[in-house]
Amino acid sequence: MAYLFLFLGFLLIVFFMPEALRQLSSQEKEVSLNQLEARIANLEDTLEEALTRMERKAIFQPELKSPAPTVPERSFAEHLAQAQVDPYAEIRRAYAAGEDIAALASRYGKGKGEIELILNLRRFPALNDGMHR
Repeated sequence: MAYLFLFLGFLLIVFFMPEALRQLSSQEKEVSLNQLEARIANLEDTLEEALTRMERKAIFQPELKSPAPTVPERSFAEHLAQAQVDPYAEIRRAYAAGEDIAALASRYGKGKGEIELILNLRRFPALNDGMHR
């Protein structure tokens, strides 16, 4: 008789366990869905508060409202002309005008050796082929 009760208990577990698990799973999903909805509502409130604070700040600080400065558009020819400019020509002109190497180094933020190298590279055109002219 005890075996009969054990067998019936086993059958009840086998047949009704999947349904019990489905119900438990759906309840957990419902709880997690409610938690997610509450979290979304909380985030929306936080976002609205942040936007309100930003708007208030913009009212009291007009520079925040001003649009970003626009960069003037240049033609391809202007870009090309600027790219072909010798970046060291101004250093050479200043040296030719009589400015000494130490003054040039401090003015352009370079070392004295680098200024001397820039000035000397102009004397050797074969070495200067790969550089800007």
